[in-house]
Amino acid sequence: MRLFFLTMALVLGCTVLVRCADAPPAPRSSGAGRVIETPGLTLPEGCMDRGSCTADYLSYPKRATRWAAPITEEQLEAALDKIEGPNDSVTPDAPRDAELRRVLIDALNIGHLLDGLAERPLEFSRYPLPPIDGIKQERLVLSDPYVGRFGALLLQPEPDGLSPAIVAHPGHSEGTNKHRDERHGLALAKRGYVVLILDPRANDSDEHESQVARELLLAGFPFIGLRVYEILLARKLIQSLDTVNTRHIGLYGHSGGSVAGNLVVRLDNGFSAYVSDLFSTYGIVQEREDGLLGDETSPQLYYWHPRIEDLDTALSPTLMEPYGFEDGPERMFRFFEQHLSG
Repeated sequence: MRLFFLTMALVLGCTVLVRCADAPPAPRSSGAGRVIETPGLTLPEGCMDRGSCTADYLSYPKRATRWAAPITEEQLEAALDKIEGPNDSVTPDAPRDAELRRVLIDALNIGHLLDGLAERPLEFSRYPLPPIDGIKQERLVLSDPYVGRFGALLLQPEPDGLSPAIVAHPGHSEGTNKHRDERHGLALAKRGYVVLILDPRANDSDEHESQVARELLLAGFPFIGLRVYEILLARKLIQSLDTVNTRHIGLYGHSGGSVAGNLVVRLDNGFSAYVSDLFSTYGIVQEREDGLLGDETSPQLYYWHPRIEDLDTALSPTLMEPYGFEDGPERMFRFFEQHLSG
């Protein structure tokens, strides 16, 4: 039975690292594009439990069949065997900047998702919730032609002109409410930011996540690539809000959310600041004997992870924090204030 290695160990005793990028040229989103408020959208049947909300992911290869690169189970197992064992791989002489971006897009097989992102329709519905500590709350349902329907939580302070905004991606087995209450989402809204927290599907480190990861890898689409795309969809939506200063949008993730965010800021320079609390090898997710894969498992990305861990390759100013923001959120607050004001 394959041994799985705990990605958490890759925090590497992380101390605070900051990279304020001189962002090299990279394609930037052309704006909110076609964002359409469509009342009455609901999550698919069976998605009240977001952990088992897998149907849209499992049908993705059919929607993207033109770009599929299918492999056999034997080929997948052979690729996984190559990344089994202690993390002692040496990356090839990796390119930087625009060339690295191309390498990562190819590894993720998401070029077709990035092409036309601004023009592709994105629908959404709002469902108001009671305010919390003076902060307006709305549940959102987003609908995209490729990844289907998924949820988010929008937090908005009382408007005082245009507000900077932040997209947040929770970690495994965490949803919007925990990210709001325990990962400083509400605290950021109280500081004047519009905060959009994604509600990730199939992220409970269980058989549902593993099934999606395996089926997508067999079709040639690493699951983590769809997480990256959903973050860009969230930014597209938040750019469409008339309360948001679209020149100042940040991104932050916790745990698995950071694993996806670390890729986003190597592909796209449309975020003004990024905060992360975890690196990953994009190898095997956990030390388990049940053979489960995780959303970040990608043999293609594994060989590039040292470059992804290099803060100099980020296209946005980046703050690397200890896992779980164990020293508190103050550095994050100051970092966002520095880069999202003015």
